[in-house]
Amino acid sequence: MTNAILNNGWEIIQGQSIENENLIKIAKTYGVPFPDSNQQLIQKLNSKNKKTGIKNSFSYNYGLSAFPYHTDTAFDNTPANYFLLTSLYNSKTTTNIIDSHSIINNLNNEEIKILKKSIFLLSTPQEKKFTNLIFVKNKKTGIRFDPNIMTPYNSYSKDALAILNEQITKTKTIEIKWNKEQILIVDNWRCIHSRSNVIDEKRTLKRIYIK
Repeated sequence: MTNAILNNGWEIIQGQSIENENLIKIAKTYGVPFPDSNQQLIQKLNSKNKKTGIKNSFSYNYGLSAFPYHTDTAFDNTPANYFLLTSLYNSKTTTNIIDSHSIINNLNNEEIKILKKSIFLLSTPQEKKFTNLIFVKNKKTGIRFDPNIMTPYNSYSKDALAILNEQITKTKTIEIKWNKEQILIVDNWRCIHSRSNVIDEKRTLKRIYIK
């Protein structure tokens, strides 16, 4: 694993080809690429108008407006450890990243306990189940957060959501402004990410999930 990922939870790779074959090759250096629920190994993400696309997806709920902070594949028992993003075009619409370590470091012991004890109801068209905001897998602590499908269930989760939203407004945000031949790798267990308003029509990303 690179020092940038270990230190920051994300990194940018410049000057590489964004052809599918090379993207898969790069993804394999971080783990095992795997397909999404539609069996697509490389997903093509186009901006959509509100109320189009998959119900309760970010595009469906927010359209061309900004997306709130979240992690990807929160619905999976074990979310994707990493994901790769790249853009087919230069774009003024940013991908924004916050390192959850920066949030945790600002919390006291009581607030951390609230986050760990929070329980959310996770609802998808396929199932409903209870889940935690914080999880541990292979001795690594991760965060699972998707406001589209996760609603507070116990008193801890309501407080945890308030704590998290407050910290998001206080914590330094990394803004990725997209250029062609630029590849972003994000530790999805460690970082939460969002998107700014879509202000250009040619915003098309490629994404690969990695476990």
